[in-house]
Amino acid sequence: PRDRDHDGNGPVHSQHTVTTRLSTETTQALLRRAPQAYRTQVNDLLLAALTHVLTDWAGHEKLLINMEGHGREDLFDHLDLSRTVGWFTTLFPVALHPRPDWDSQIKTTKEMLRNLPRRGLGFGALRYLGTDHQRTTLADLPTPQISFNYLGRFDTGADTLHTGLRLNAGYEHAPREERAHLIDVVGRIDDEALVIDWFFSDLVHDRATMAALADRFTEALRDVVGFCLREDTGGTTPSDFPLTHLNQKTLDHITTPHTHDLLPLTPMQQGMLFHTLLDQGTSYLEHITLHLDGIEDPQRLARAWQHVLDTTPTLRATPLWENLTTPLQHIPHQAQLPITHLDWRHHTPTQQEQALADLRAQDQQTGMDLNQSPLLRLTIAQLDTTRVALLWTFHHLLLDGWSLPLVLSDVFTAYHGSPLPPRPDFRDHLTWLSHQDTQTATDHWHHTLTGIDTPTPLPYD
Repeated sequence: PRDRDHDGNGPVHSQHTVTTRLSTETTQALLRRAPQAYRTQVNDLLLAALTHVLTDWAGHEKLLINMEGHGREDLFDHLDLSRTVGWFTTLFPVALHPRPDWDSQIKTTKEMLRNLPRRGLGFGALRYLGTDHQRTTLADLPTPQISFNYLGRFDTGADTLHTGLRLNAGYEHAPREERAHLIDVVGRIDDEALVIDWFFSDLVHDRATMAALADRFTEALRDVVGFCLREDTGGTTPSDFPLTHLNQKTLDHITTPHTHDLLPLTPMQQGMLFHTLLDQGTSYLEHITLHLDGIEDPQRLARAWQHVLDTTPTLRATPLWENLTTPLQHIPHQAQLPITHLDWRHHTPTQQEQALADLRAQDQQTGMDLNQSPLLRLTIAQLDTTRVALLWTFHHLLLDGWSLPLVLSDVFTAYHGSPLPPRPDFRDHLTWLSHQDTQTATDHWHHTLTGIDTPTPLPYD
């Protein structure tokens, strides 16, 4: 809506600014606490609030705006821009769709931004450097009249070469040059507070109109932050779990506030799950008994195991299969490792051996709840002042044979108080697996095994 009947966006010399500022407390909540509710970035929440305000003001069910970015996106492993100087700005259109409540508004806005190809980086390249068809198609798109840009932090602290930057938006242009947009909304963090500048032409809009719009946006931001800080709000969206290909309805059904990750199962894990469910939970339970010397503090050993569980997400995984076409694994943020402590120091060696045999027999008869994380348990029996017997039971869904020494190595490292070595995330393997061509692999093995119609004997001990 225009206050004055003026064609165009107005020249640069007619530009004015309305500025609003969030409180420091609300800003810090926006930057640090509020994004945790929906796994968002600050941009997501700012744009969710802006969508609510602008579509209501314009009276439209959809509003097209230009989003401006810094262009230094971390998209290519081989490209390092950290030591480059220059203008890398990206500008690309996005369509804002209002939703009836903050929960759906935040989720919709977040998914819209996540689904932008390469975060909008390619729009300008295709618009001006693409094929004739690409350039023509993009040039024919409607021109957004509003732009939005979140610049990030402008105050850099007292210990740096400079302590702040001054925004001089628009004045790098000639005074009589036509402004690119009707309204430019620019946000930044200055002196620990979010500052929002609304740039407009007084040939088109009254200051009072822009001031009211700016105040409504500030109020909407307060509402969004307050909503995200409520204990009964929060959730995930499909972009949080790209390997699962789930829709929002399914995610709302299977995720909880305790969900850290959702991942597919490997084909081998799917087979194990099938047999476990067929045998009602008794298949693929592994029982390992170890005698450990030099353990002066069994409680510290238990804390070391818990630390490894805390730092290794895949050890907290449990399978999900009900009402799903393809089973998944659910990884909670935390899980408490069941550990039983026994004191056999007053037993004779013979009694200790018999007690351990009885313990193993009892443990083998005890199943494991696939819905309860973690799918492992421990019993630590103290044999003397520095020696323990360890019974480690786990489901084979969690670990293969190659992983066992790595887990034990991490436990002993943690027991001695040393930092754990970095381990590749299991998600990386699943990502690699999802990119493999299964049909090509199938064709390869069909060709390789052609003519072999009898079992091949393998040597064994």
